[in-house]
Amino acid sequence: MGNTGWRGATGGQAALVIAVALALVGCPPETSKSTTTATAGPTATGPATTDSGATTATSSAVPASPHAGTWVGAFATTKGEVDVPKGVDYPTWKKDEGTDRSGKGSIELTVAPDGAVTGKGTGALGELAVSGTVESGWLRTGLSPADPEAPNAMTGVLVGEVKGDQIDGRMRLASHDGRLVRKAEVTLKRGR
Repeated sequence: MGNTGWRGATGGQAALVIAVALALVGCPPETSKSTTTATAGPTATGPATTDSGATTATSSAVPASPHAGTWVGAFATTKGEVDVPKGVDYPTWKKDEGTDRSGKGSIELTVAPDGAVTGKGTGALGELAVSGTVESGWLRTGLSPADPEAPNAMTGVLVGEVKGDQIDGRMRLASHDGRLVRKAEVTLKRGR
């Protein structure tokens, strides 16, 4: 008996759903992240003093993200196409009429000073939880169903480029069994 996951989907089907969602996004190129190594020796842990005896504050904190705050936007999902390798036939995708989980929705994000993103989505895709980061001018988040047991619960990604007070992004999602694939363009603006 195979390894079962989301409501009877085999491990291979679950992996296919995730792979399809990620492949459909067309993620931007990854940026390199620097790593920090510990060094031996004294470090500043408190206020520093000047020659005149005045105390100055020292901080090792990372500067706050310029994107911190709330972001809101709307989207309209449509049927997503799936490119499969030549010779592979998956008739379930052909049966999808594109009506279930298609339509309008909204999304609201909060970007923390460290760039961490949390939020929620509502509408045609159901209730979604959003988590991810904003870094190097790109928003990268995962989209998870608030109720994983909801009929046709959708899971996917939202990736967008930050352009001043606007984020232009794309959402790609799939149902737990891979039967439904949805996509949407979304524009997020800073909350007022």
